[in-house]
Amino acid sequence: MKKLLLLAVFVVGCSSVATAPVVVEPTPAPVEAALSEDYHLPGYSLVWHDEFSDTTLNRNNWCTRFQWGGGIDPVEFPDSYCQPTRHPGHGTLQRVNNEQHFFVDTNPQGRAMHELNNGVVSLLATETRPDPGWNWAKWHAAMLRSKFTFKPTATKDYYVVGRFMLPDVQGTFPAFWLAPYYDEQDALKWPPELDIFEGPVNNDGDNPNLLHQSSILASGITRNIIRKHTKFDTQWMNYVDSASMRNKWLVIAATWTEGGWCASIDGEISYCETYDWNAGPATILVNLSIGGAWAGRKGVDSSGFPTALLVDYVRVYERNYQISSDSAGM
Repeated sequence: MKKLLLLAVFVVGCSSVATAPVVVEPTPAPVEAALSEDYHLPGYSLVWHDEFSDTTLNRNNWCTRFQWGGGIDPVEFPDSYCQPTRHPGHGTLQRVNNEQHFFVDTNPQGRAMHELNNGVVSLLATETRPDPGWNWAKWHAAMLRSKFTFKPTATKDYYVVGRFMLPDVQGTFPAFWLAPYYDEQDALKWPPELDIFEGPVNNDGDNPNLLHQSSILASGITRNIIRKHTKFDTQWMNYVDSASMRNKWLVIAATWTEGGWCASIDGEISYCETYDWNAGPATILVNLSIGGAWAGRKGVDSSGFPTALLVDYVRVYERNYQISSDSAGM
């Protein structure tokens, strides 16, 4: 039963040419004509979104640090969801790996790192770390982590989409991705991870015409790609365009089912793969990181700061299915 269901779901989510027994019936759902520019498919209903139309960040929607612990600076906007009291220290982490920034809400010069204007939020990065002990990691930056969490099932899948303008500054690393929140045992598990896009610019193989789109696989799991665009390089998992993908608006999305996912850019599928999430529900992360071994391979161009990742909106659509009576007992 599960194999038949998953194949039918991929026909919807990835526009596959394969055929499969009809074992599901989509529940009728309204299509928002005003939102059609985000390439969502008919039958998907908007279940969560932020259009960034306020003058300040909507903190009912977002946390501004990772769900994990280890931050060194005080949390400026303490929140019982973002920093759960049952897990002291969690929700404070300001950077991962060897990146050279710290995520904050306000930098030492008093500038808000999430600037909202005309329906767009700018996730800023500034060279303002004053502590001489952190000369290597001397940037402040901004991130968003959704309080909304979600996970596909056999009868429910999702379309996650945002509209972005990426900075074209060497050493910058914008990203839009999904990582697990607490599972049923109240634990944080990693992997899984779905990278809807990562956009490091190091001018040493990772250039402005490239976006990385991939997943993090659990140990011992082999990647199984079932569809790809002609511009997608499966060796490095990069979508490579003929022109720069910076300083222009891009609609970047993921269609996510129980059995796999597809990444897309401006309505065109980049690639699809099978994937077992095997963790708690996902939270959405949008951030502008700086430097490190990947984006900072050739250093960080300080002359390009301040800079920003612009976000027009982030939306989540849901499509529900009902198991056909003819498939009972399969």
